[in-house]
Amino acid sequence: MLMIDHETLTGRHSFRPRFLKTLFSGPFVFSDSGWQWWLHGSEAEAAARLMDSHQRGGHPTQLVMLRNYKGRQAFRLNIDPLPCFAKEVAMTSLRTRIGALLGRSNVLLRYDHGTAETRHNLFLDSHTPNGVRTLALGERVRHGLPDRQILIHEYLSGWRPLGEVWQSTEQVDDRKGLINRLEALLRELYTHRICHLDLNAGHIMVPEDPSIPMRVIDCGRMCTSVRNPLIATALHVGKLMRDLGDPSQGVSGRHEQARNIFGNIAGEAVEAPRAQQILLMACHYRISKRVSKRRLVMNASQKALDLAAFEARLLTDHRNRALLPLTARNALPARASSPP
Repeated sequence: MLMIDHETLTGRHSFRPRFLKTLFSGPFVFSDSGWQWWLHGSEAEAAARLMDSHQRGGHPTQLVMLRNYKGRQAFRLNIDPLPCFAKEVAMTSLRTRIGALLGRSNVLLRYDHGTAETRHNLFLDSHTPNGVRTLALGERVRHGLPDRQILIHEYLSGWRPLGEVWQSTEQVDDRKGLINRLEALLRELYTHRICHLDLNAGHIMVPEDPSIPMRVIDCGRMCTSVRNPLIATALHVGKLMRDLGDPSQGVSGRHEQARNIFGNIAGEAVEAPRAQQILLMACHYRISKRVSKRRLVMNASQKALDLAAFEARLLTDHRNRALLPLTARNALPARASSPP
């Protein structure tokens, strides 16, 4: 239960997305810092007030900076009983600021704002056991639009990224255990039609207790209610096998393991030819952010997927040029000739 008194000011809430107005309290203004705070849960107020004090120029002893890179700061908040993680996001373009105000994520209003990530975190946490608990969203508003945002959620104390755990795990049985837990996570994403567009071994957190599910973080670039969850899962599996696979295996070794995991998640559906081709390309190529995975997973018809064009786009990345001759190209079906 929030302990906000009646004298606490409220911030701007016009034109804000429905999920903020219905699931959060606020926005509240705690000081003259210029920030307003949307609160979600009873532990949210203490964390928000701590970050508000920092924005005023204070130096709370409970606040520990974890990183400061390209205007994106991250902090650990040592608060009992729930330590928190906070990260600050700067929005430099007008389009992104409008997207943050409206809570919209698209090509025009961009995807990299805190409102979208907050919505995705809430969706993942409410539909699967693999999300992190969201506590607050802070905003600095200038000329009616947010220009900086702070996301606050639970801090996963003692958890480590999957890639780090994988490298430190040498026993075959222990690695099989990690793969089984990874399959459980990916099965949840497949079942609930979720595609994390930036899923990698650094964005999956592993707890010390093997009975606790892995968690997914950094959910700013995500699609929910995807029309083609099979393609989304192929992208997830292929990318993770590229991250975790032994370079000496080559693409064939990564692809074989990826096929097994893919089959365990989606069953007989994985035999769809285009899903298999996407899986192979995800194992073979680096898929940069410039390539629209969103179009693939939001296309309801697999037959409509132009995989030759997708592969050609992948080849524009200089990191993929050394991979010629292309294994993936050899696996693509010949394009049907046009009737005379």
